[in-house]
Amino acid sequence: MGGEDRRVRRTRSIDRNSSASAREWDPPSLVDAYGWGGQPGSGRGSKGSKARNQIPAGFEGGQMPLHMRLPKLRGFTNPNEVVYQVVNVASLAKLFPEGGPISIADLVAKGAVRKGQPVKVLGNGDITVSVNVTVDAFSKSAESKITAAGGTIAAG
Repeated sequence: MGGEDRRVRRTRSIDRNSSASAREWDPPSLVDAYGWGGQPGSGRGSKGSKARNQIPAGFEGGQMPLHMRLPKLRGFTNPNEVVYQVVNVASLAKLFPEGGPISIADLVAKGAVRKGQPVKVLGNGDITVSVNVTVDAFSKSAESKITAAGGTIAAG
C-alpha cells in the first residue's frame, strides 16, 4: 500500500459509530507525526533525548550510575562461623605450673582469654605437668600433648 492510498484513506470522513465496517476506518498510527495530521511527538512527548532516540534503562544523564556507585560484593561472610579465643599448650604450662583442673573461668582470671567467648586450646609448645582442661574446643595436637603429659580434656 503506497503513501498516496494511505493519504486518501485518511482524508475520508467516516464516523466510527456509523454502520461502516471497522476495516474502512484507519486509526492514526503513532509513527505518523505532523505530515499526516497525527500527534507531534509520535507518543514520545516533546523534545529531549527520550523523544529522539531510546536511551539505556539505567541512564542518569551523565551522572555516575547507581550500579557503578555501589560497592562490589567481595567474598562471603559465613553467619554461622564460630571465632574462638586461642590458648596454646605452652601458655597453659606457663600459667599453671602446678597443673590441676583448668576451666574457662580460671583462664579469664589469669587474663589469658576474655569472658563470654568460646575458647580453643592449640598445640603450640610443650607441656610437662598434668592438667585437666575443660574448654570449648581442642586441636588434635593439643589433645595428644595434654594426654601424653598425663592430663585429661573435656569439651564443655
